[in-house]
Amino acid sequence: MGAYEALVDGARRRHAAARGGKTRFVAQVGHCSQAVGAGDVAAAIGEALRDRDDAYSAIAGCDGACFAAPRVSVAAPGGGVRAYRNVSVDVARRIVGGDLDAGEAYDAEGDGFFGAQRRVTLAGCGIQDA
Repeated sequence: MGAYEALVDGARRRHAAARGGKTRFVAQVGHCSQAVGAGDVAAAIGEALRDRDDAYSAIAGCDGACFAAPRVSVAAPGGGVRAYRNVSVDVARRIVGGDLDAGEAYDAEGDGFFGAQRRVTLAGCGIQDA
């Protein structure tokens, strides 16, 4: 394992420990995505998780893929991430309810838009809750 991979692995382990074994639901809400309902999607996720102690929600900014907004990602405690684009309120509720096949899922790391990019300064954009 190279130095970069070791840093990424360490960060993933620290992140999982900080989550306390909980699933993390992230809605990207930026100026562009608010125009297509991202604020409502984030609110629906928060509502759906209100009485659960095994998961929590976070709001991150736009990562630049405005054409796919609203976007939601689900990070499992073990480190796997499932991401969705063009999410509606109904689809967000279904995802939180456990229907991981709801909506338009995509590979968050190998997506065509970001696949050829290696972000350094903006590496956490769209997933970090500022």
